[in-house]
Amino acid sequence: MAEIKFTKAQEAAINHCGGAAVVSAGAGSGKTAVLAQRVVKLLCDEENPLDPSRIAVVTFTEKAAGELKTRLASLMNETAAAAGKDKA
Repeated sequence: MAEIKFTKAQEAAINHCGGAAVVSAGAGSGKTAVLAQRVVKLLCDEENPLDPSRIAVVTFTEKAAGELKTRLASLMNETAAAAGKDKA
């Protein structure tokens, strides 16, 4: 997946600590990418990984949910591959 340049506000949403976060923005603004990055960050945190059963992500459409699922799978595969290279 291509490297995405996030805005300061998007970075803040991705890196938010201390509980739930709401990501609300207009169409085509990168919400799905931000949510996917946030979920992967929470799951793959080296010091305190979050149990996947403790994450809830809500989208407004089935299309957005499908896109999020696809992006999450891709990012998790990339993260796992990178982790495997780091250990080699």
